[in-house]
Amino acid sequence: MKGIILAGGSGTRLYPLTKVVSKQLLGVYDKPMINYPLSVLMLAGIKEILIISSLNDLPNFKKLFGDGPSLGLKLSYKEESKLSVEIMCRGFTWSDTETYESMLEASNFIHTIEKRQGLKVGCIEEIAFDKRYINKSQLKEYIKSYKGNSYAKYLQRKISKE
Repeated sequence: MKGIILAGGSGTRLYPLTKVVSKQLLGVYDKPMINYPLSVLMLAGIKEILIISSLNDLPNFKKLFGDGPSLGLKLSYKEESKLSVEIMCRGFTWSDTETYESMLEASNFIHTIEKRQGLKVGCIEEIAFDKRYINKSQLKEYIKSYKGNSYAKYLQRKISKE
């Protein structure tokens, strides 16, 4: 099975924030917004994923994820075509993040869930490790690259439990 993430659009309702960067690259709490749909696909066991965006934004997605092998994925990129969609089953939360207020609400929602559960939402490195897409040494490379911030400390606790 293959997955698709639609990360296009001009994001005009979030100007000036989105004038130079895709909305999907903006932070929702402590991760880029695109991590959340990516994590859903990964949790569903989907490893081959197409990211569709504008020609201007595709280089930034490639810079963020590359072709995906460091996460055990196969990512490809294309520029807005026609496609059909399927509705996800119940148990998924959708946040409309097209205004400044809704971006803040989504960040607050993620913060509340993470604080109450003690688990990160949309932590693609953790999912890749749990699904055995990457090994412990690859996860350690991510931890090192995050230079001791709270995200790195969360991932370090994951390794410590192993």
